[in-house]
Amino acid sequence: MLNEPTPEWPEVRLPVDQVRCRRTERWVPPAEHARCPYCFGRETDVESGRHERFCDFVPGRDPLHFGFPPDGARECSG
Repeated sequence: MLNEPTPEWPEVRLPVDQVRCRRTERWVPPAEHARCPYCFGRETDVESGRHERFCDFVPGRDPLHFGFPPDGARECSG
């Protein structure tokens, strides 16, 4: 569990180059999350790694990909 920042101990942000995507299960740069239909918020929210601040994806309920025709080979293979 992360401690909340206080005036005596402010939050420290370290540079983050990769954050895990819950939809694809890959580690991607924070800016790439802006292209995901489930991500919202600022880049600093993504850099926090706290998905509740920037990601609406619900595993097992939400689709993993979009825009492929239902009869296409990619749709069949998931």
